[in-house]
Amino acid sequence: MFEGFLADALNRALGEYCVGIDSEKIRVSAWQGDVELRNVQLKKTALDALRAPIALDAGYIGSLRLKVPWTNLGEEAVVVEIDRVFLLASRVTLAEAERNAADAGLSTLERTRRKVDERTKKLEEAELDWLRTSMGKMTKQMQEEAERKDSWMWKTFHTVLGNLQVKVTNVHFRYEDTLTTPNNPFACGLTIEKMSAVTVDDSGQPTFTTGGALEGIHKHMALENFSWYLDSSERFSAWKTHADWEPPNVDDESQWWSLFGDGLSTEMSAKTRQYMCHPVTVELMYHRKGRKEETEAGEPRQFCDLRFENTRMTMTRRQYHNVMRLLEVFNQYRLRLPHANFRPICDIRTSPAMWWTYAKLEIC
Repeated sequence: MFEGFLADALNRALGEYCVGIDSEKIRVSAWQGDVELRNVQLKKTALDALRAPIALDAGYIGSLRLKVPWTNLGEEAVVVEIDRVFLLASRVTLAEAERNAADAGLSTLERTRRKVDERTKKLEEAELDWLRTSMGKMTKQMQEEAERKDSWMWKTFHTVLGNLQVKVTNVHFRYEDTLTTPNNPFACGLTIEKMSAVTVDDSGQPTFTTGGALEGIHKHMALENFSWYLDSSERFSAWKTHADWEPPNVDDESQWWSLFGDGLSTEMSAKTRQYMCHPVTVELMYHRKGRKEETEAGEPRQFCDLRFENTRMTMTRRQYHNVMRLLEVFNQYRLRLPHANFRPICDIRTSPAMWWTYAKLEIC
């Protein structure tokens, strides 16, 4: 039961964004309890949902592993491990972005039709079940058995989701732009050495909970060595050197790491990066009370505790100008989309000619 649901969910999620996903292998691996994919290439259309004038030049996932303890489902945690998520994107002209959006609209329409067909089928099945029940074709014993089955399934499903463990390592997203400010090309990106989310108890120790695990949530999330950079002027060095540039072969792990691995080690140097947010480790403790837990009047039911190390946030005048100009281009593109119903990304009213030449913020 769960194997088929898991396989279908993975096929839908991965097949839309990844190249060469074998549905049958995923189904067999899901039944065995350990799904592992290596050297996965992302489709060029993976960023179309952003509805922005950018194109994906290279996308790569080194490994994706899903551990499902079928024999102890509901008693042991399901673990998702992802390693080496690399993305390289670049600006395209507004005319080219509009053509891509028009082409993507056809596939979007087809996906919408499929979803409508699936929902129609589910509604028809639900109506048939209701008719059988109302006409007395389902005995009381069968009804009780179905209710017990659904109750167990949903309890197990909630327990699995409530105790899901996610671990992502070595993430590097990079965006290169030579069009927005032609006289000052720049590249911005973020790097994360490790990201995790696990279920914990009241003292913050990893645990496994049952009985309303999805209703009352205790989660510990961490970002290790998270940074955001914007390289411009002499610091900018384009990875996509020409229009016919091709990414490394999807099976050549060393080439992908040599390209994206800079800045992902624990020993990061500001000499090669122009950081806006210097590397920092951030921890978040999140607690949501269940409906059955007692709460006094005025007491919140959700709590967040954010903790982070000393860090520095810096912004030069040139970086500010690049960011504001890029946001203006994104807003302009969204307003030009046919039948667009988007709010602006931000309300840009501040002139790029700011009074400061260098800003620095230290957070302790």
